Amino acid sequence: MKKIILIGLLLFIPGTLSALMLNTLDEPHFGRGLSDNWVGDIITHKNAVWLATGRGVSFSYFDESGWNRYDTSNGLVSQDISAMYSSGNVIWLALNHYEADYLYAFADGMAYSSDEGLTWDTMMVPNTYGYQCTLWDIVGIDSLMFCASWAGGLIASFDGGSNWRNIYATLLDSVYPTQYSNLHFAAAIDSLHGDSLLLWTGTAAGIKRFIFAPAREKLTSHRIYDIAAADSFIYIAGDSGITRIKFFEDEGSLTNRVSRTSFIDDGLPGAAVASVHVFGGRVFAGTLDSAGGVGTGLAVSDNDGEDFLTGFTGLDDVIGENKYPAEFSSARSFLFMAAREAGLYMSADTGETWQKIYTDPADTTAANGRNTVNSVAADSATLWVGTDSGVVRIEFDDLGEVVSRENHTFVDSDSSGGQVYRIAVQTILDSLGEVDSKVVWTLNHPLDPVEGINSVHYAVDDGSGWGTPQNLSGFPTGSPQYDIGFDNAVIFIVGRDRFTQSPNRAFWYSMDGNNIKDSTTQTINFDNQDFRSLLIWNDTIYIGADSGYGVSYPGSAVLRWHLIKPNNDPTRFDKVTYYTYPSDNISGNFVNVLAVQPLADGKSRVWASTHPTDSGYNAICYGTLDGLEWHIPIADVNCWNFDFNGPEVFAATSQGLLYSADTGVTWQEIMISGDLVTGDNTIAYTIDPAAEVLAARVIGDTLWVGTAEGAARIALDQFGTNNWEIYRVYDSSSVVYAFPVPYSYADSRQTQIKFHYNVPSAGNVTVEVYDFAMNLVKRVTDNEYKTAGIKENEDVWNGVNEDGHYVATGIYYFKITLPSGEERWGKLAIIP
Repeated sequence: MKKIILIGLLLFIPGTLSALMLNTLDEPHFGRGLSDNWVGDIITHKNAVWLATGRGVSFSYFDESGWNRYDTSNGLVSQDISAMYSSGNVIWLALNHYEADYLYAFADGMAYSSDEGLTWDTMMVPNTYGYQCTLWDIVGIDSLMFCASWAGGLIASFDGGSNWRNIYATLLDSVYPTQYSNLHFAAAIDSLHGDSLLLWTGTAAGIKRFIFAPAREKLTSHRIYDIAAADSFIYIAGDSGITRIKFFEDEGSLTNRVSRTSFIDDGLPGAAVASVHVFGGRVFAGTLDSAGGVGTGLAVSDNDGEDFLTGFTGLDDVIGENKYPAEFSSARSFLFMAAREAGLYMSADTGETWQKIYTDPADTTAANGRNTVNSVAADSATLWVGTDSGVVRIEFDDLGEVVSRENHTFVDSDSSGGQVYRIAVQTILDSLGEVDSKVVWTLNHPLDPVEGINSVHYAVDDGSGWGTPQNLSGFPTGSPQYDIGFDNAVIFIVGRDRFTQSPNRAFWYSMDGNNIKDSTTQTINFDNQDFRSLLIWNDTIYIGADSGYGVSYPGSAVLRWHLIKPNNDPTRFDKVTYYTYPSDNISGNFVNVLAVQPLADGKSRVWASTHPTDSGYNAICYGTLDGLEWHIPIADVNCWNFDFNGPEVFAATSQGLLYSADTGVTWQEIMISGDLVTGDNTIAYTIDPAAEVLAARVIGDTLWVGTAEGAARIALDQFGTNNWEIYRVYDSSSVVYAFPVPYSYADSRQTQIKFHYNVPSAGNVTVEVYDFAMNLVKRVTDNEYKTAGIKENEDVWNGVNEDGHYVATGIYYFKITLPSGEERWGKLAIIP
């Protein structure tokens, strides 16, 4: 079926309906020629070449001559085929039929067969059948399949065709199916980039590029516990591994990023990562067996988080219930670790060996709240430790030995002194970059939620006196705060459904999660979530939430967020990018063909046939893999198909077969001339130069093309010569058949049986149907005058006998009496 470049009003989209399965069993017709001269698509399947023709499919095995044919007479419910696809063992056909007075085709679902057509099943997936729901492309790889449906949108299966679902680039596409952006006409897959899959789709509103990334290359954690930074990467620690992010700025935004996630398979001893820190060229991670679970120890990476090592000296106790690395801090050459009930640890050799520091040597029992270390902040020779019984201030010397300890509690937290959940040191610089002052901050949670309160404290005099901003304007009270960060004098605090900032500790500005929205997609926000982590790095703010993380855009007076949410669903794309006319240098937004050309340098090029939707012009375009650069090598041409052989490009167009030997730099029109293959002998033949070329496919060392006047093939090493082999309909004057067979008068799509036969010379013809006992059932045509030629739609039977009653199911025979008196017989079947 030719892809007609028209845009019309969507008249009908089927709703939900269980897939209707129609199974037929029949042998293919076999003959010397094609079933029809119109050849719109070509694929290879199971050592055979398959052609979609104007009447069903024709296929020929590579090691034999002749063509096997399927149409409505032997297995297909309809025979106008708009797309074909081979998934290896299974061949898929997109079926359609036309009805009088309708501009567009009626789609009839997908037929598929795993036995070269001996058995066909027809799958009526919603949005693949009905008026204007034609499937123009079926593409796939492994168990993935994607269908570009006109009014049905983009449809996908991730399990080899057992289950199907629509993929919508935006919520608007799903709400308004008549959006031009959801009218799909083309699809192409680029699978040459590791485990990532790029799906290109052509719509009536331009080109879309979907990226489906593997779990290793995207954020998989929902709850983000900690965020750390190094010179090259940001590390996101969460309930499903640790993700390394590298951002690339694009016109001031931070939307372009490369991710790499590490899991247990990469050496992490637990599925969840509670803390992450970069020190001495190493990445340190504190792990749990699950979100909120049991501690599984410390993991360290020497290659930026690619893989991790465990088993470091001195950490035997840092495993178990409420024992895990909860926070790290470093000063000079020392690394400190808060390990909850396991206590406080220090390493002087970048994490190879560890020694425990007792926050209260006089009482080392578990009952002493100072031995539960939740947080640590190192500032030169001072170590600030947040415990279950307030703050412990520790001074240490150049050798890491403890010089003094000093305890601080907060009487307004609760009766036991309060749990210091987080402690941090703010260093404020003057205009010359010198240290002006330091402020120690604590975020406190009550050990007893009934008696205690959540609070925030700060000290400007090394802990001698503690103040609180709770009663100041704009500061949130009552709910817990989880992390704190600074940008010189500016303070940022995150907590339960709250992001709060202050320029000077006196005035506070707070917003809830509903107002932390993605600046490009306002419907994405962090409403009613806990913000558990915060990082200020290079004037950029990172916050970790219960469903991903957010990044502020630098350089803006008002915070603008880009929100990154996890994707553990392999059926959901990770990113979609649009390319449109005229901004991306494509000639028009109506895109009817897409194809991906692998290049010698390991890169790819995407080719498109583009047409005007509301404005623009017809052209062939090609773009780079990222879509940032598009070119228009040929204008004023309609293209129906591309294929490639290294740098060579074959384009099936309205101007014939166009060829480029140099990846589209120069072009020439190819004449298809050679021998017409009939089976008995060969005849010199040339495809009409005015005939459109509809398909081009490189199969092995041979190029196949489909045209409106037949199919042709030529060896690639003979390309450019007149050595084409051309295939067309073979004279089938002796062939008679009825279709569709089997016939069901209960099937609303099968309104009548039609008879096919040839009348060698004009005269009167009679068509009769007999039952198995050879009793006359119905005289369909009674001695009617017929002109010479093939008759295919003139004689029809609706399954009733001479008395007007539907006949019983079973096998029937039909006889066609020609003007010469010659009788030709055929067989048909009636099913319920």
